[in-house]
Amino acid sequence: MHEKTFNVIVATSLEDVASDWDRLATACPTFHPEYLLDWVEPWWRHIGSHRHSLRLLKVEEEGHTVALAPLMLLRRRVRGPISLRELKWLAMGQSDQHDILSEGDEAAAGRAVARRLIRDKTMWDELHLDCVPARSQAVEAMLAELSAGLKCGVAVKTAPCYYIDTSTGDWDQFLTTTSKKFVRRDLPRVRRRLAELGEITIREDLRIDVDRLMTGVSLIHQARQGELGRESGLADPTNRAFLTEAFERFHKRGLLSIWTLLVASEVGGYLIGFKAGGVFYGWSITHNPEFSLASPGKVLLSSAIQSCFEDGTISEFNMMRGDTEYKLKWTTTSRDLLDIRVRNLATVRSSALNRLRRRAS
Repeated sequence: MHEKTFNVIVATSLEDVASDWDRLATACPTFHPEYLLDWVEPWWRHIGSHRHSLRLLKVEEEGHTVALAPLMLLRRRVRGPISLRELKWLAMGQSDQHDILSEGDEAAAGRAVARRLIRDKTMWDELHLDCVPARSQAVEAMLAELSAGLKCGVAVKTAPCYYIDTSTGDWDQFLTTTSKKFVRRDLPRVRRRLAELGEITIREDLRIDVDRLMTGVSLIHQARQGELGRESGLADPTNRAFLTEAFERFHKRGLLSIWTLLVASEVGGYLIGFKAGGVFYGWSITHNPEFSLASPGKVLLSSAIQSCFEDGTISEFNMMRGDTEYKLKWTTTSRDLLDIRVRNLATVRSSALNRLRRRAS
């Protein structure tokens, strides 16, 4: 069987690929809402364009766009005078999952992307792709093609993304599988403790003023992170501007879900999530540190998970990336995400750095 003939074009502006982006994102077998242009474009405008240059690889078959590798290029100083030209996912660091956006033959599209990278091998030193679903046929094929056709070193690390299967609709049965101490015993206790502080209201907000929401979430998130001795990402006005625009766009598309916990009319916590393709994505949860002893985050999370079991349209509660310990108290079911580094040893910079690394090891 002959390999399909593709033409791979380098696009240097989002406008060049905007008409195809969401079609490919939603057709992608590993679809995630953060693949959508409504997430990526605000990130590029507020954050990415200041340090990176776009390197979007558009795969065409007979004039029809069948895949898109959303990449960007930056220079990263690594040791002394050596700096590397690094290819990365667009919005990397702010997205929980990435993939080559494709419809049809994902493996063939991945090989086409690899061949373009090999053709342009003098223009980049390292390819760093994080949060790649292990089941991505496109990326798997791309790596195989790169390994076969380019002098390179490939390193892959694996991390879990935990999720809860809510398709059974049986919340009570699910509870029996959770941590006996952390969930089953403690949940009634913290609910009682919260009730002692005032009337509890837990609601999913359907009518959202995003600007007002972000003000409230930012204040609580910064207070909570301060309690933990950490910096809040929402303290950065640029990052907050990106999220505000992205959430506003998601809200207009009906993807944004906000859960609010009130204790005696005072906000005790927020859970921000996305609903898409029958999945609830739990993007972030934070609580007012004034109520920390009553674990409002646990109460809020349990209510959102329970609602997914009771909602016949939601088959999964996705806990997003990160191997956080509390997630294991709720579920041990996970899918692998890959962190991939490809060192292009055909370039002088990458080869020099590789020699230095070997001497140091």
